[in-house]
Amino acid sequence: MKQTAYLALSAIVLLSSCKELKDLRTDYTPDQTVPENLIGQVPLLPNLDGSTSSLADLSWRNLFNDPRLEVLVDEALANNTDMRTSRLRVEEMEIALSTAKKAFLPSLSFSPQGSLTSFNSVENKTYSFPVTAQWQADIFGSLRNKRKQAEILRAQSQDMVQATQCMLVANVANLYYQLLMLDEEVRVLTETEAIRKESISTQQALMDAGIVTSAAVDQMKASYYSVQTQKIDAETQITQIENILCNLLARTPQHISRGKISDFVFPESVGLGVPSLLLSKRPDVRAAQRDIEHAFYLTNDAKSALYPQLTLSGTASWTDNGGVIVDPGRMLWSAVASLTQPIYAQGKIRANIRLSEKQMEETKLAFVQTMLNAGKEVNDALVTCASARKKSDVLAEQVKALDSAYNATKELMLHGQGTYLEVLTAQESLLSSQLGMIANEFSGIQSLISLYIALGGGN
Repeated sequence: MKQTAYLALSAIVLLSSCKELKDLRTDYTPDQTVPENLIGQVPLLPNLDGSTSSLADLSWRNLFNDPRLEVLVDEALANNTDMRTSRLRVEEMEIALSTAKKAFLPSLSFSPQGSLTSFNSVENKTYSFPVTAQWQADIFGSLRNKRKQAEILRAQSQDMVQATQCMLVANVANLYYQLLMLDEEVRVLTETEAIRKESISTQQALMDAGIVTSAAVDQMKASYYSVQTQKIDAETQITQIENILCNLLARTPQHISRGKISDFVFPESVGLGVPSLLLSKRPDVRAAQRDIEHAFYLTNDAKSALYPQLTLSGTASWTDNGGVIVDPGRMLWSAVASLTQPIYAQGKIRANIRLSEKQMEETKLAFVQTMLNAGKEVNDALVTCASARKKSDVLAEQVKALDSAYNATKELMLHGQGTYLEVLTAQESLLSSQLGMIANEFSGIQSLISLYIALGGGN
């Protein structure tokens, strides 16, 4: 019996020295490369620098530099339910990893038993206090590969915390600046409303003087009511955005304290860094890379099922087998070594190996697509940001020109050299340009936030 056990152990040791079996215990080595020209043609930004530093290296506090927004983001990070759920998942993965690590230790069980029987008025008592130990020798790396999988899942859960945090920072910031945009729109609409109301009085006076008809007054009133409608819509949007933001903050609906959109200052320089930094900064890219690593250890685990499994077990027991004994208890012990070698499992083991290898190929393709998506997001954000910055000065000049045109047209009408339709057209053009300039300013801020997150910022 001893010779058989020694031969089995010797065979296992010899098998474990083979290259294929050594591969089952090797660590994963990343071999993914960043696609060439990942970000594509980069639009020129007025403050784009060519350094290797990245905009994502900035803290979101330094990027926004708004104390009111900082309070809101801190509150969201502390109270948001998605954020708290992602942290709980990290704790769950920590427990799973701890369990995987303890699989290397022997298991112990204690199961005391006792019985009392009576036959012909003779009682027979039996008791035992057995302690059983069992330990699986991880010769072929099955337990090790499972532990590695648990470590990767734990790391991925931490990546998800960062991903949730990044999106939360971006969502809170976007909603906050959308509120500031709407506040500015309401301000412009309020000023325009007062101007239109004054225009109605002017048209009424001109009608009384017989210079214009009642149609001019009615047109001005309709224009005035249109501005009032736009203002009501903007105020309704403000309430809706505040409710959405409160939901992210885990608050009940209420007013959000905020500043002005003019307080935002674009960073002095915008660095994109090097594309390979996306591997380390973006949580979705890291998670995709970890998927490949997880598939690698899953494949190794499937291959290890082809080889024997050695289990050592032993039992020690303090027992009495019944009857009248001077020394009622005695110690019994046993030790067992079992070797299980799969011979025929209906092709399931080989099928699992092929399946895990195919899944690993899928994760590699998913990683490439994740990198391509990251490059596209960076390029999209750059295009939008560059467009908004270029349009900013043009729109400011347009507003200035239309304001001058409106004032000139109004003077001409008052002196009988223009019509109310020309004044009305000038008013509408000025309002549209003013609202367009506000929307463009928000678009620039929003695209900068998108670029910040696309580069892996938001930590």
